[in-house]
Amino acid sequence: MRNLKKMIEDQDLTDNVFLRGFVTDLAAEFSKSHVNLLTSRMEGFSLALLEASSYGVPSVSYNIDYGPSEIIDDGQTGYLVPLDDEEELYNKVRMLLECHDSEAIYREVRIGADRYNKVNTGEQWMQLIEVLNK
Repeated sequence: MRNLKKMIEDQDLTDNVFLRGFVTDLAAEFSKSHVNLLTSRMEGFSLALLEASSYGVPSVSYNIDYGPSEIIDDGQTGYLVPLDDEEELYNKVRMLLECHDSEAIYREVRIGADRYNKVNTGEQWMQLIEVLNK
């Protein structure tokens, strides 16, 4: 944490970059958010991406194995960028921030998130159980 704070200070970003620490009320945070950023090099099926999408917040993520491409429909509900392509990552985040007044992508994010809601997930589990019981 100290290294990050020093980097923020060294780059003269203290007015724009804040390290908030642990947050307990995610709903309040996501309601004020315009973009979710996932910069992992390795990720399973990301709950962070699902949570953001459930609040209608589009995500920008590196296109890494096993998760982001299952959740993000590139160009529709967020963006997938090649691993370590920082310029493209920046461009996609900037694009979302500049068009955050446009409701189209935010509506698509909510629609995409519905496939993982409790009802749909429960139905998929029931279908699997039925198939396995045959």
